[in-house]
Amino acid sequence: EKAFLVLDEALSQNELYREAILEKARLQVDLELYREACETLNPLVSGQDDSAGYGNIQQFLKTGYFEEAARELLRVLRVESDFGAVHIELGKEFYNDSHFDRALDELSRGLYLCPHYADGHYFKGLCLEKQGKPEESLSCFLEALELNPVYEKASLAAARISINLGKDSDARRILKGLLASASPHGESVQQAKVLLEKIS
Repeated sequence: EKAFLVLDEALSQNELYREAILEKARLQVDLELYREACETLNPLVSGQDDSAGYGNIQQFLKTGYFEEAARELLRVLRVESDFGAVHIELGKEFYNDSHFDRALDELSRGLYLCPHYADGHYFKGLCLEKQGKPEESLSCFLEALELNPVYEKASLAAARISINLGKDSDARRILKGLLASASPHGESVQQAKVLLEKIS
């Protein structure tokens, strides 16, 4: 029950939080709540084509084979998730080695497959910033925050770029959100206070 409460809280903040959806559905399958698992996974399936096996899953659903549908959905969605993660991890490695063009290419591939990775959007934003595209990088940092509202590095990056673009009120809002959720003695809090001093 506690696990469901935590997952529901995460999903109340972001109803498309992929890992929370997958974990909730896995728990439901473990408890033999197969119809509920299919309903939980539905937001991740919308708009998918038949190429990854969704056609077969639709047949299971139409004929009431919810256990088979739920297990197959988890299998297919996790395979896609892991495949996207490979590109994102590779992109992060390229970024850390200062190969920003190659990093951006890999991150874009990973996010095309799995757009719900906050890390992917964050690192894509860093690459775009290195390429001198602050507006595009800000969009990526904000997307990362949509997916993970307590992503401290994304908050700091979004606030920094917002200040550079003259969007002080946006930066102030982001930084106050960070200060409200972060550990009071953490490094991110100190950095947030320094940025706030620049716009106060």
